Amino acid sequence: MFSLYKARQWIACLLPAGLVVIVIYTSQLQSLQIKPVYDDSTVEIALMDAAELLAIVEPEPPAPEPEAPLIEPEVVEPVVIEPPKPKPVVKPRPPAPKPVVVKQAPAPAATAAMAKTTAPVPAPVITTAAPKPATTVATAAAAPSNAALESVYTTALRKELEKHKQYPSSREASLQRPHGDVVIWLEVDRAGNVLNSGIESKAPNMLLNRAAQTSLRRVEKVSPFPSDAFSGKDKQRFTATFSYNLE
Repeated sequence: MFSLYKARQWIACLLPAGLVVIVIYTSQLQSLQIKPVYDDSTVEIALMDAAELLAIVEPEPPAPEPEAPLIEPEVVEPVVIEPPKPKPVVKPRPPAPKPVVVKQAPAPAATAAMAKTTAPVPAPVITTAAPKPATTVATAAAAPSNAALESVYTTALRKELEKHKQYPSSREASLQRPHGDVVIWLEVDRAGNVLNSGIESKAPNMLLNRAAQTSLRRVEKVSPFPSDAFSGKDKQRFTATFSYNLE
């Protein structure tokens, strides 16, 4: 009785399901019954002669098409092309002879006068000033050298900062294994003392940002400026990138 009590819900569901199956089965039996239908109409049969059948089956011959009228070809007269007439050749006239002018020799008195008037004139003395020292050229040549020194110092500083970079060593970092880039900045005076530092662009993972901040706190002094680099400046701001990649 206890088992029937536990299965009361299943028994209550089986009764409607059985009724549904019986209704579907009876409806299929009614749809599958085929009743034959007989045609009681009368059929008339007529006997015809074979000649009449051939006359009905054979088609009539098509009517002949009218002939198209003949078109006489047009006679085209030949066109006579006359050759071009030759142009008359014009012969150039010979140039007229130039008159010959005979110059007479000047008199001796006139020759002496002409010699006096055509005496050589002394050339003026031109004094040239000494060239000024090319100060602009020296300044232009010194500018690229200063820029080159500053570039070399910046590259060496970034390599020095790379030595201080440390990957996060916590248990959470060993499980997550984060990777990314952190852009840092630091302000350095001419003696190489680090005045201030911080993070300019953070990574998506906070563990990397904390590791970069810890590495920056350990950097207190770097290489001093070259004497010719960053002229007129007591301090300079630099940026570098800490790349944390999974090996």
